[in-house]
Amino acid sequence: MTINWENIISTIIGSGVTLGILKFFFKQYVGNLFNHSLEDHKHKLSATLEEIKHQFETDLVQKRIYIEKRNIVYSELYSHRLDSYSNIRGLFGLTRNLTFEEYSKKDIENFLQKRKVVEGKINEIIANFDENRENSINKMNKYLRMLDFHEARSTWNTFHSYYLKNELYLSLSINKSVLELKNQIHKLLLLYEQINNFPNSLSWTNDITPLENEIDSEIEIVLNNFKTELQTIN
Repeated sequence: MTINWENIISTIIGSGVTLGILKFFFKQYVGNLFNHSLEDHKHKLSATLEEIKHQFETDLVQKRIYIEKRNIVYSELYSHRLDSYSNIRGLFGLTRNLTFEEYSKKDIENFLQKRKVVEGKINEIIANFDENRENSINKMNKYLRMLDFHEARSTWNTFHSYYLKNELYLSLSINKSVLELKNQIHKLLLLYEQINNFPNSLSWTNDITPLENEIDSEIEIVLNNFKTELQTIN
């Protein structure tokens, strides 16, 4: 049997060429697949990084807004505390009351109007001023005293209300100290109201002065805590 080496060699060469072509296309396919996968991965990674960057920037803005709001809350809260306590202490502070000795009926009327007393009450007070000046002045002083207590309680209510509305902006330590101070000031107001209505029901030395001193000391502590925390968060 004669071997046709030419056919065999031709077949081998053809098979090699075919294998080479297949290998070439396989490499191209794998390469394209890898490149596509790499591009897709790069795109997803870029999108993820952009999302993280956006979230980070959003968090920074929100934190800045929160810090600015907290600064405002601390300042306003301290201001309300100051107004409240000064009005309450002023009820029995070193104040000089007018005697109204040189006031005419018209002067009394103008004075009460500046205090924003309602017209009906003004007329009631000055109705018998010419006939019984002392009685009219006593009636006026009693009413003005009631207004003083009303204004003092109103400033404490404002302090209390602002605290409740903005409590979430306070740190735990500030919240605790402000709450305690607020309650002490309210307790003092209640004692002032009691001693004003029933002068002999309390001992000023034993019941009131110690609380006043305690509040004065606590105010200094709260103020220092405010300053320290504001410096820290900024």
